[in-house]
Amino acid sequence: MRITKKEILILLGIIAAALIALLVINLTSHEGKRAVITIENSIVKEVALTDSGEFTVDGIYNVTFEVSDGSIRIKENDCPDKICVDTGWISKTNERIICMPKKLIVEIK
Repeated sequence: MRITKKEILILLGIIAAALIALLVINLTSHEGKRAVITIENSIVKEVALTDSGEFTVDGIYNVTFEVSDGSIRIKENDCPDKICVDTGWISKTNERIICMPKKLIVEIK
């Protein structure tokens, strides 16, 4: 029994459609994801990515966080280099925003 070119193309089409479906599901699914905010390896706050709005955290001075559409960012920070602000929005598991001067990490779990 030989596999024809037509059968190979159909099989490749099915595999491509499945991969596209998995990618779309992964990119649009925010349920259950959360941002964990830590200072010096101590968790100070966990935020559901389904929430929306700006907030501050007690003990982290002059830092404003923002959550929207399943993503989080550091909107404002008075640190000198502002790399954490420039990092922008994160939303994928294990992505991080790091502020070295304040020993602050925001990680998606």
